[in-house]
Amino acid sequence: LMSTLRVMAHNPQLARHLPKFEDDRNVKVSVMFRGQDVLAKLFEKLTLVLKGLEADGHIQWPLHSFPALKLQPLVRLPAPLLARVHGADSATPLPLPYRRWLWLS
Repeated sequence: LMSTLRVMAHNPQLARHLPKFEDDRNVKVSVMFRGQDVLAKLFEKLTLVLKGLEADGHIQWPLHSFPALKLQPLVRLPAPLLARVHGADSATPLPLPYRRWLWLS
């Protein structure tokens, strides 16, 4: 639902081409019962129409660029433990203080 709304927000000119919600239930109550797949039918139609519009080049996607996130690590691991995690020197057992960092040592 949010993806459809996002496409419509960025492409308001396409709203008139999209299928409308059609409530063809016999009993119209606020609760949806099993077997009344009204929303599923709507989303199937929306998917087909949006794929066709995208293939024709009618959908404009927003141009967003995000800067790379560069954070310093919050936890500094000891060198012997890092070597073990990266696969170096796995034949020798880890020192006891470092074993609590790994479940399998």
